[in-house]
Amino acid sequence: MFVREQVAGDLLPADDPARRDRQAIATGFLAIGPKDLNERNPVQFALNNVDEQIDATTRAFLGMTVSCARCHDHKFDPVPTADYYAMAGIFRSTQLLAGVSSRVGGKGREYYDPDLHVPLSGKWAGREKQPAAAGMTDADAGAGAGVIPIGTDVDAGVDDADVRVDDVDDTGTAGDVETNVIPVADANDDKARRRAKARQAQKDRARGGPGKEAQADAQRRRREARREMLRQRRRQQAGPEQAIRAVAVGVRDGRVPADSPVFLRGELKERGPVVPRGTITLPGLDGLGTIPPDRSGRLELAEWLTSRRNPLTARVMVNRVWQHLFGAGLVTTVDNFGTTGEPPSHPELLDHLAAEFMDDGWSVKGAIRRIVLSRTYQQASTFDEAKFAADPENRLLWRVSQRRLEGEAIRDALLAAAGNLDRARPVGSPVLGVPPLGLVRRASLGERFAADANCRSVYLPILRGFVPDALDVFDLADNNNVTGSRDVTTVAPQALFMMNDPFVLAQSQAFARRVTSERGADLARVDRAYALALGRVPTDAERQRALRYVREFAGAARDPKKVTELDPWAALCQALFASAEFRYVN
Repeated sequence: MFVREQVAGDLLPADDPARRDRQAIATGFLAIGPKDLNERNPVQFALNNVDEQIDATTRAFLGMTVSCARCHDHKFDPVPTADYYAMAGIFRSTQLLAGVSSRVGGKGREYYDPDLHVPLSGKWAGREKQPAAAGMTDADAGAGAGVIPIGTDVDAGVDDADVRVDDVDDTGTAGDVETNVIPVADANDDKARRRAKARQAQKDRARGGPGKEAQADAQRRRREARREMLRQRRRQQAGPEQAIRAVAVGVRDGRVPADSPVFLRGELKERGPVVPRGTITLPGLDGLGTIPPDRSGRLELAEWLTSRRNPLTARVMVNRVWQHLFGAGLVTTVDNFGTTGEPPSHPELLDHLAAEFMDDGWSVKGAIRRIVLSRTYQQASTFDEAKFAADPENRLLWRVSQRRLEGEAIRDALLAAAGNLDRARPVGSPVLGVPPLGLVRRASLGERFAADANCRSVYLPILRGFVPDALDVFDLADNNNVTGSRDVTTVAPQALFMMNDPFVLAQSQAFARRVTSERGADLARVDRAYALALGRVPTDAERQRALRYVREFAGAARDPKKVTELDPWAALCQALFASAEFRYVN
């Protein structure tokens, strides 16, 4: 069901609005890929998005690099260009709802289209009124939010509502100053009114006057349209709350589904024959059949991907499960089962697991249970020199290989040991109030949020051009591409991060407070610290070394008088965090 929802969730039956929303949101898999927003040709823009969708879908579910056949027949796998454009017809018949479109010769933010979102069936959500200093990005335009992005030539007051120009770009020129956000202020708030007018005056001074461009007819029409939007938002406000329409990114079937021509060598001007919508054709693999003319074919594609007639998906999935549990898949190139990928180390085992996976109703939990209960998984990671000489890469599974935790798990482990991890799923989006800042300011804002947030790392926002240091230093995957197997590096910045990063220092302090408050005796505190950080009891030698470190800490400090009772315990906790044992799974 998960795969079907990712590809065609909006086309699946739903018993209630909540399930319908969940399925519509799932199609965001096809919408969140990278997009060339500078592409001015709308057809090329659409084809580039289709190529990304084909690449993500086939690599994620089939373990094949089908997008290599965009310009010519695949050089290594039996995928002709016709098969590529058969799939392209499916996705070209699908409308992308990610809030963006081609610039079509424009400039500025003309690529943003507020109507290109998936409307959810949930009711208008209440939101407490924001103070005049708050704001939201242009992503809320047309979404029913109480914050309206408006062009640079908007007056400080519009009818009975006031606006505030936030964050004037002082690098702009006359007629080209960027206004980031303009929230609606309370009409009765005189202070907000004065601030709005003062900011408007500041904006006019910064841009050197209205400028010729601001006087263009198109700009005036845009201003009038947005004034009307502002009036509508004021009408939607009820009492102390403002209404926010629930929307998401995703896809839906286009109005007129159609087959795609083959673009020879990938060139728009070189059109070849039109091919019917379908999927790849491999020996022994059934096709989609005939797709109804009024449907894109995504539903048929989703059903084909999860059919027993298609053994590729099951093999790819159980291999990903194996890779997650063991650190390496039976096929080490988890995104590429083609001839340029690695062959499986145990092909019969892979087929056996795939068959049982399908027999078990495609249950991922069942596949995990079957593997972790095996003798192979329950082996120790003990080193054996003779076996290592015969099989240095452990492809014959003579032991369980040590593996480092992912960056997300390391950050979560820091918070958990310190007692600060909030396991609840955050409500709402933490990035709704983030204006379209420059790269430096966006990175600063994102780093502050990552340092202050105690949620699980999987819920951290990844802002464009910024990755939290706690994840980046430990090889976070490129979130723009399908990455089934991450790089695992051991480099100096990782040790420096554990020694000096403010986030690590703060968690070490919290960890020390937890240990000292839960246990009174020093020996019991050492045992508790080892149990929380490393999941084991320390050896006698480790106990004595830790106790000696704590007792001698003040004497080794530059200024012993400034050392508090908590400082030696915080240093010990940080040393446990920095140990290799904390980061590696045995």
